[in-house]
Amino acid sequence: MEYPLRPFDTWPVERHDRSIHAGHTFGMHLMETARDQARAKIPADASQPVREIAEQAAFMAVYGVMQIFDGVASNHIDDQHRVEYVLTARILRGGKPVEEFEIAPDGDGLCMAIHGWWEDEFWA
Repeated sequence: MEYPLRPFDTWPVERHDRSIHAGHTFGMHLMETARDQARAKIPADASQPVREIAEQAAFMAVYGVMQIFDGVASNHIDDQHRVEYVLTARILRGGKPVEEFEIAPDGDGLCMAIHGWWEDEFWA
């Protein structure tokens, strides 16, 4: 599938809105790489129920990763420690960073956004 690119120079001016665009860009790349590759592995002759089970399994796997990034999963190391994973979008121009956004865990919520991304809603 061809995805609707949003050139960086057309992103909104306000920092929060820019971070939302960075998150949706991540979602677009995630669906292109994870979801679309998983769907491509479902045999063409698979029955509809098998196709639905495979699709749901792919969704739950990707959703589980979003739970880890959002800090919803326990992420415990031991009784006194847990780990926080940080997802950062670093915008590069000519190989050099020009802007950076934390997408998770302090972003807009990957666990909510993935539902729209799964349906190809990136720029709503």
